[in-house]
Amino acid sequence: MVALLQRVAVDVVQVLRSSEGRELRARHQENVHYLRGKLRQAGLPVIDTPSHIIPVHVRNPCQRSHVYL
Repeated sequence: MVALLQRVAVDVVQVLRSSEGRELRARHQENVHYLRGKLRQAGLPVIDTPSHIIPVHVRNPCQRSHVYL
């Protein structure tokens, strides 16, 4: 099992280093930008960070339950 996990990890690193990996990262960043914008349009307090993680503080549970992107 360990050998299989090691092989998968090597394969993943190879993909990430390739042009496909660069394309995947670029598309991922586009998705983050899109989602951050949609959350702002919905009136949610989105915290700006350089990370792909989007912290959102929603204090009103009714608002949290009715966000449609």
